[in-house]
Amino acid sequence: MIGSAFSTYRRPVADGQSIGEEEPGNRWFMHSTSPSRFQVSAMPPSLEELARDLDALGVSAFLAAFPDDRPRLADWAGPIAALPDDVRPIYEFLLLGRPTDRALLPPSIHTCFPALEEAAILNSRGETAQLAEAVLMRPTGLWLFAAPPSPFETDLYFGADSIQLARHLDIRPGSAVLDLCSGTGLQALLAAERGATAHAVEINPVATAVARVNAALNGIADRVSLWSGNLFDPLPTGKVYDQVIANIPFLPGAANGSDGFDVGREILRELPSWLAPDGTACLTALALTTATGIVLPEGLREFADHTGRGMVVALGERWPVDAESSLVQALADEAADDGGDFSECVEEAVQAFRRRDVIEARTAFVHIGAVEDASPITILEEAVGDRS
Repeated sequence: MIGSAFSTYRRPVADGQSIGEEEPGNRWFMHSTSPSRFQVSAMPPSLEELARDLDALGVSAFLAAFPDDRPRLADWAGPIAALPDDVRPIYEFLLLGRPTDRALLPPSIHTCFPALEEAAILNSRGETAQLAEAVLMRPTGLWLFAAPPSPFETDLYFGADSIQLARHLDIRPGSAVLDLCSGTGLQALLAAERGATAHAVEINPVATAVARVNAALNGIADRVSLWSGNLFDPLPTGKVYDQVIANIPFLPGAANGSDGFDVGREILRELPSWLAPDGTACLTALALTTATGIVLPEGLREFADHTGRGMVVALGERWPVDAESSLVQALADEAADDGGDFSECVEEAVQAFRRRDVIEARTAFVHIGAVEDASPITILEEAVGDRS
């Protein structure tokens, strides 16, 4: 996850502006959290009814025509503009986040307004309604309210690494799965949809509330339990899981260490107490390519040696480390939030990579195997494209 550790930011959307459109001068603000449990089964059945209506309106078929790992609102806008007048406002409201006359939306959407307002993703003023920060997507065949991919951190993060992590998972029906840093719930939803019992923990209560909506929208709320809190803290004592998943915030910086893996190391410290002996785990991380080879985050080898668990690191997307890179700009944006000049922060981020002789960064997926499966860490190269 391209983001900083334990801090999430929310960018307000100006009246009349579509989700994902940039507005100069918008700033971010921080939310503090305390552990709490969300009872997802309490969500109204209207959300499941909405999902059925979306299928009937062709929304799922429409989204299936586009890559689900990089949804781009700009790619959707043209085809949506060509839709008939009776359905176009529905698509504009849900998929583009545009302000829409309430009278043009069907009853199945109206009945979901209270749930969307409770999750803080709907602004409804007078006769106009607009989604706030989130749009509706359908990655891996699941309905998901989340922020469209962006190099900048949002409360409702969703990115290509979210989909790539999902593709790395081998979920067994009947298993117990824990999703840490769960965001709006994609990995937990996927586990539940495949027949597992899923627990999800997210430190940002805004994202947890939206995950609650997403679970109900997909009709799997009875198989997903959601907590807002820090990693393992809110979980039932003595619980053991067959699989632990964590799309950690891996942006290097003061809040997450120079290698972006402080959250990962905190997970690894406690993981043996929560993972069954034959259980597995999969975490995201950031690996660096230098002239002498791949540099992995600190602590992985020590964990494998201490626990006797095998480890495979699959290298995914390539991230340039120049001034135009979205990774560098995300680093600069975080530094600028602390009072720095954005352009100067971009240059400092580039120079920091150069001082370490970094050629590129790579999204990495760390697979942790069962006990007594120890072997030297295996690094696998995936067939993936470059990231700007």
